[in-house]
Amino acid sequence: MNHGAGWSARRSLMRVAAWALLAMVATEAAIVAFVVLWFPAQAAHTLRGRVQVWDGNESLVHLSYQWSRWVGAADEFAVGSTTHFKPKEHPGFYLVRLTDGTFVAMADRSAWRGEDVFKDPRITPGSIAAFQSYEATNRNPMFWDGYSGFLADGWDVSGPVPWPLDPFPITREDGRLHISPYALCPSEAARTGPGGTPRGWCDRRVGAPEPPARCSQAWSEHCWSPRGGRFVQLPTD
Repeated sequence: MNHGAGWSARRSLMRVAAWALLAMVATEAAIVAFVVLWFPAQAAHTLRGRVQVWDGNESLVHLSYQWSRWVGAADEFAVGSTTHFKPKEHPGFYLVRLTDGTFVAMADRSAWRGEDVFKDPRITPGSIAAFQSYEATNRNPMFWDGYSGFLADGWDVSGPVPWPLDPFPITREDGRLHISPYALCPSEAARTGPGGTPRGWCDRRVGAPEPPARCSQAWSEHCWSPRGGRFVQLPTD
């Protein structure tokens, strides 16, 4: 009986078993690392919001962070709806789809003193007033900051706020929405807000564009520009 050969075979088997055990431990460690590191990273780049439709219906939607933009399917947002998104690492914003099918995105903080902006709780879901509040020509406020009222498109209609809600640039391409993670604010306001503190929701990059001059669709004679201020009547041809 060759005891040396038997012992050698057992040592070979033990080495194989040891390597198999190490491979199993390494695989389990890789899986744990994948779950611990990858899923939170993915969660940080996925944004969930609740679509609130004028008739009272609600649905959950998701945006993903791609190429420095929030991206999502346009069809997931019903006509006449508001969705409030509150990212952890970026400023919050409202996404509104008006009755004509167009989209607007705006800051959820007021340009007055940085107050939180909220939907008017007096608007009853399913009512005619609720539907009309999403019409571009409607003159009743949908949002408030405690001092000032704003239409569904962010235009200010009452109170001391110096200009409409700061817009988040948004485009629609091939059925998908692309939303900037920061709002366009007047350059001075972007650098310094109430009390000398920067407005965290504004794009403060060097060379960031000024917000566009725009007019209220409810009051076509009321326009605003970074240079001229609010409620400026533009000359007509």
